[in-house]
Amino acid sequence: MLRENYRLRGKPIPEHLQQPLLDEYLEQFITAFWILGSARQIHMVGAGPIPWQVMNGYAHQNGYGSDSILYEDFMHLIREMDEEFLKDQAERRSQELKNGKSKGVRPPHGGPGKGSYL
Repeated sequence: MLRENYRLRGKPIPEHLQQPLLDEYLEQFITAFWILGSARQIHMVGAGPIPWQVMNGYAHQNGYGSDSILYEDFMHLIREMDEEFLKDQAERRSQELKNGKSKGVRPPHGGPGKGSYL
């Protein structure tokens, strides 16, 4: 959206908004990662990892399972991207908590020791 606004105004897109050029081979993994991310379980403390069963099913349904090297590449890259995503989410959550901007569920009555949870 931001990049499109720059284009419409005829202005150059700032470097920090430019997407890196990726080989089509890598783009398919990034697309798969975002699709698979919709299968995450969301907990009170944030998002969980992409379930292995979901990654495995996607790999086999999309032709990655027919070649053992391609399958291992797929599973490895999705796991690595997922780990980085979860680290980033945890850091953001930590910053929100430090800044008092958390939108998470808060215990009633101000927290432990300050009233009943019942």
